[in-house]
Amino acid sequence: DAIDFDQSDEELELKVGAILVATGFSQFDPAKTPQFGYGKIGDVYTAFEFERMFASNGPTGGEIKLRNGEHPKAVAIVHCVGRKEKGYCSTVCCMYSLKFVHYLKEKLPEVKIYELYSDLCIPGKSYQKFYEETKEKGVQIIRAGEVSVTEEGRGIIIKSTVNGKERSLSVDMVILSPAIEPREDAPRLAKVLDIPQDEHGFFREEPYAPVATPREGVFIAGCAQEPKDIQVSVAQSEAAVGRILATL
Repeated sequence: DAIDFDQSDEELELKVGAILVATGFSQFDPAKTPQFGYGKIGDVYTAFEFERMFASNGPTGGEIKLRNGEHPKAVAIVHCVGRKEKGYCSTVCCMYSLKFVHYLKEKLPEVKIYELYSDLCIPGKSYQKFYEETKEKGVQIIRAGEVSVTEEGRGIIIKSTVNGKERSLSVDMVILSPAIEPREDAPRLAKVLDIPQDEHGFFREEPYAPVATPREGVFIAGCAQEPKDIQVSVAQSEAAVGRILATL
């Protein structure tokens, strides 16, 4: 009841003293990297799709299932999808990929899990402990180079380069952790607000003023500025609000 879908669109003209841009992010489309099989192989999912599957109000009622209705016996989680194409680390992917191990083991204690990464990003004072706890779940954490995903019979074959040697894994499900990228409408908003974007398309902050933009009265926070987790996004938003209150 919080949203009235029968309301018609209307334009409002407001006079304000400041604007805080916190427009979030978009997800890199793994279909742009065909070697991962997304969109071609049925049981290859993005991290967001897997989160939705795990949710109690999701399409499977919270059960981890393959397209054929069976439970997976082996799952591969592939980090850093799109990192090479985007040219930066998205900061949060490694931690939520490790979180998925706990999700899977909660529902399917006997499932085999493989985590394939290029570089692990484990920031924060409590995250190393979480990483060690995750390893105790029996997951295989593998540093891999180029990764390719193909369908073979009723299963999925993942090939990767490990220490210069090719390795193959047979799994039932693949979860891809895609890069965080700027929203598609960021260029339009940048033009409207007359604020610059950086080389990756995120809104550019002022030097030594991480919540301010070169345009007076326009501030930024969260993933509109660069990839970051919820905790940092909240802290940056609070800092921006503090700057706004100090200037109005």
